[in-house]
Amino acid sequence: MEEKRRKLSQIRLESVLPDELIENTPLINVFTATVIDPKNISKVILEINQLLPIPDLQHLKRMKSRNILLFPVAWIDNSTNEEVRNFLQTKNISIQYLNIEDIKTVSVAAIPPKTKSQYTVINQLWPCNFHSNKYLEQLVENTIFSSEELETHTKFLRLAMEIRKKSNGNKCGVIVTDPQRNDLILSGGYSMAEKNPILHAAMVAIDGVARTQNGGAYNEYPIDIDWENLLQGDFKGVAVKEKVNNVYEIDESEYLCTNYNIYMTNEPCTMCAMGLIHSRAKRIFYIYPSQNGALGTTCKIHAVKDLNHHYEVFKVAAEDIDYFQCE
Repeated sequence: MEEKRRKLSQIRLESVLPDELIENTPLINVFTATVIDPKNISKVILEINQLLPIPDLQHLKRMKSRNILLFPVAWIDNSTNEEVRNFLQTKNISIQYLNIEDIKTVSVAAIPPKTKSQYTVINQLWPCNFHSNKYLEQLVENTIFSSEELETHTKFLRLAMEIRKKSNGNKCGVIVTDPQRNDLILSGGYSMAEKNPILHAAMVAIDGVARTQNGGAYNEYPIDIDWENLLQGDFKGVAVKEKVNNVYEIDESEYLCTNYNIYMTNEPCTMCAMGLIHSRAKRIFYIYPSQNGALGTTCKIHAVKDLNHHYEVFKVAAEDIDYFQCE
């Protein structure tokens, strides 16, 4: 047990991020030309920005040394110097300031970079504007959590494993906590799909939260967790939301899992991932990737832009999964 305590804050949790944050920034080909006399650079920039703006490339600077970005290659049919010259003349660009005989095609960032690592790469191709987002960078670098927070998240993942063991160890265990109320446990459960195909572990836990809000769609399936015996040893002192006079405490501001953390032993399927979106969960943590998992394995539902809610997702690093198999 001492070994477990020592490693609690050493478990790595990796952010499951949208592809746009971890993939290379897409590129687009543009024409560039050299400004013959450096004294005319300011004049050329002013004129070309006014007469030949590129709305989709506002994130790029117009100049790189003495080279000016003219326009995307796709704007004309043929990539010959003559075609470029003709196009510039139709836009009333003063081509006498440019070395039109030495037009180059350059690859530049088609969209603004979103992370420092993306910016570092594309800025070498062509100067680019960039404003770093500290929180986003912490997500990308997996430094978002302090040691104390890592201990808390690891503890609840371990507790989810204990619940999984109560279901003969072959199902998913889930814990729902409220980080704004000292990580109060609001619900927990495991798959009861053999009783009702809808009742995967996450759906059971969500319904358990609904019951604490005087709701619940599956009250005929009681959530059988002996919290008193479960919350012993390392888990002693963890609080669970209880009934008061057989009536659940109600917070009128609550809506299902709004601002709650969900700890799962297994990556949720599409149905469960969408259920967690509709219930307004804040963060999802899981240990084991699933073959049909929808938060990193087969897709990243939480990253779909058109959805009206998005939560953050964290998974245990592959090299640390064995920790949760300790007895």
